[in-house]
Amino acid sequence: MRKKKTSNDQPSIGVAECVRRTGLTARALRVYERRGLIRPSRAPNGWRVYGHADLIRLNAIVALKGLGLTLGQIREVLTGSPPALRNVLYMQLAVWQKRRAATDEGAALVRAALANLDIRRDLPIDDLCKLARKMEMTHLREATREAINETVSAEEERAWLTWWSRRPAEETEQMQQYALSQRSVLAELARLSAEGASPTSPEAQALAQRWSGNLTRYNVRSRLLDALAWNATVTRKWLRVGERITARTAAGQWKDPCRNIWQFLHAALKASPLGRASAALLAEAQELATGGAAARASEAASLASRFDELARRYELGDPVVYARWCRAMGSLSDTGEWVDLAPTERAAWDYLIGIADARAG
Repeated sequence: MRKKKTSNDQPSIGVAECVRRTGLTARALRVYERRGLIRPSRAPNGWRVYGHADLIRLNAIVALKGLGLTLGQIREVLTGSPPALRNVLYMQLAVWQKRRAATDEGAALVRAALANLDIRRDLPIDDLCKLARKMEMTHLREATREAINETVSAEEERAWLTWWSRRPAEETEQMQQYALSQRSVLAELARLSAEGASPTSPEAQALAQRWSGNLTRYNVRSRLLDALAWNATVTRKWLRVGERITARTAAGQWKDPCRNIWQFLHAALKASPLGRASAALLAEAQELATGGAAARASEAASLASRFDELARRYELGDPVVYARWCRAMGSLSDTGEWVDLAPTERAAWDYLIGIADARAG
């Protein structure tokens, strides 16, 4: 694209060239503009163009992100007068120094490992674990901060951390264990999908069962219901953060890892015995709800009994909690995000909640 000229005769560039020359994505540019961090000019044809001042701000944004600031915090820093280029460069220097310190620490571990190899023929398991942990934690921190900055504001991040700080410590530990377990499942699903396996294959179905089992094992459904009751908007945003981190770290070698891995999981869950049995019960509940069957009618009682049996067979925990979670969370989409159910599906889950409550009472 031909370069445009700004009012001060500095050249400006279009979106495609900005993406190519800075390494930023077009999506990131749109997010920064939507959050008020940049305000690109418009060419006569209406296309966005980025001038000298825009590029200075983009440098400031990526530097501040490297220091760990959220987009909301970056907006506060950049509010007012445009940042001086010298100050931006000092911020970038601080980021590189911080990264160099982390790199030096990792390099020291590797040098120590090489020195050990000069003495012995192999490395102890403990040393190998330390090396892997250092690399993995660095990658995970970067992916986590990027996902947070893309999804939540500074205020939402503070609110979420404050809410969790008031929960029992063991809940946080269990949720961390849950995240690790689900990343392991997704990594295996990524491998299967890359090998061309079917979501209905025995290995894929075993992984789908593990995915569902982790939700029960770590009591995730009850905790998410608590969080949704506290603040549904913020909780759903943090769910998106977790989903993006999990997919990116589990399948980073894919061209479009997030979408492919969630498509595979979605298909495996839908085809699983639990998925098919749940769909059949939901269809029956929808029919009874539409027909106005009372919660204690014979048909409803039979359905409640079979729902209770399904919860036991597939280790779902309390069937009421499971139904409330399904209704609140919605459906897992092919992109890994939870989308709202259709009104008829919500009504069917409400019916199942009602008859399960009646049975328990």
